[in-house]
Amino acid sequence: LESNIISVRCQSKNGLFTKVLVEKLVSELIDYYTYTQTAKARHTLNFIQNRADSVFNELKSAEMSYARHRDSNFGVMRAEGLLEGLQLKREVEILNVMYSEIIKHLEISKVTLLNERPLINIIDSPRLPLEVIYFSIYVSIFLFGFAGAIFASIYIVFTSLIRNALEES
Repeated sequence: LESNIISVRCQSKNGLFTKVLVEKLVSELIDYYTYTQTAKARHTLNFIQNRADSVFNELKSAEMSYARHRDSNFGVMRAEGLLEGLQLKREVEILNVMYSEIIKHLEISKVTLLNERPLINIIDSPRLPLEVIYFSIYVSIFLFGFAGAIFASIYIVFTSLIRNALEES
């Protein structure tokens, strides 16, 4: 069994926006992951459910035909009517067996779908007020000094390249 811990971080000036964004993002991620992990089991369940519905409808139709046949031949039974009655009865019995097997597979598919659902637990969620992160004055001076040195170097290189290009022309 694989266990992963995923951390979601977001920085914004608005704490409420950050909290709602992270919660919604995690919720959508859980829904998407669950949807993709259970796609095959859901497809199988839907197929078996559709098959069960169609067999049930066929069974109801066959039972109705058998009942009509028995009502129409009440008291008078010819060999041909007897044969047709046996065929209708056999069809009803076959559809009953098919329907019971499909229902058994349908229940197995439901259990399989429940077993394939990934177990996702949220360990910690953001609570307001969120922690505000400040840079120390020394870190800020270092970062702005470093950025300034890079921009100054780029400016010097470009101005010297432009000067050299103008002098050569």
